[in-house]
Amino acid sequence: MKIIKANYQIDATIQTIVGFDSHLSGNINTESSIRFEGSFSGEINSQGVVYIGNQSIVKANINALRVIVSGEVQGDIEVIDSIDIMSSGKVIGNISGKKLVIDEGAVFQGKVNMDIISPAKVTD
Repeated sequence: MKIIKANYQIDATIQTIVGFDSHLSGNINTESSIRFEGSFSGEINSQGVVYIGNQSIVKANINALRVIVSGEVQGDIEVIDSIDIMSSGKVIGNISGKKLVIDEGAVFQGKVNMDIISPAKVTD
């Protein structure tokens, strides 16, 4: 499914899944969406959507088109479109983006900057 907004499109098709029993570290650079169900530490750069699953713990700075957090993120998040912290989600770090949605019950600790992020920043 692709959603076209303004001058960019959101590709919600997940090309990569980090499974429940996976524990990865390093730098991830992807042009498509990615879903984390296991744990990860390092840096994530995605031109798509980054999904953080319920049981997932991600210790990384994330640059993406959109981020949806149902698990835990420890690190800064910069997006072009939106950041959604679901009721089971926890974010400890600073957030920058166009739109922020925090569900009731979610945990957020950090600073928020709602300036619009340039698409060039995600693609660098």
